[in-house]
Amino acid sequence: MSGTSIDPGEVAYYTRLAHTWWDAGGPFWPLHRLNEVRVAWLRERIAARLGGGAAGAPLAGVRVLDIGCGGGILSESMARLGAAVTGIDVVEKNIRVAALHAQEGGLAVDCRLQTAEALAAEGAQYDAVLNMEVVEHVADLPGFMAACCALVRPGGVMSVATLNRTPVSWLFAIVGAEYLLRVQSRHAAPTSGAAS
Repeated sequence: MSGTSIDPGEVAYYTRLAHTWWDAGGPFWPLHRLNEVRVAWLRERIAARLGGGAAGAPLAGVRVLDIGCGGGILSESMARLGAAVTGIDVVEKNIRVAALHAQEGGLAVDCRLQTAEALAAEGAQYDAVLNMEVVEHVADLPGFMAACCALVRPGGVMSVATLNRTPVSWLFAIVGAEYLLRVQSRHAAPTSGAAS
């Protein structure tokens, strides 16, 4: 797979953790908790900007791209709101986990092993592009963001979220999460379950 923004160290790290995406008490528990708030915020913003469907499917008809979808936590939530979701990731095991979990849940999520750059080169465009906690993992940020912008259709929206790169956010994210909350460090080996 080609893509100038891929960081091989990040791919190796997330390959080791792929089997833990849907363990709400595992290393990704903060994403499960954050997802509850994030989805409500995204639903409101996307529907306000692009319109939406009925109350049960407020994002019906909206094409959403989830870049760096991991195991599909956010992708599935968007699909439950009625969006037509494509989730891409550069970690093959993540895509397998995301596709299987969505299928088991009866959700139609198009999970692809692909880079944002490759998808943009195909000319693909989406109503909403979600780029959540990804930019801190790429090797070529300007190239990656240019590809992400190209993936947003005219009049569409992109939402980007990442940790602030300040000493305070580092202190919370690394020291607070790893040592006080015992959240898995990106530099530590997984401690439970066998990689598949």
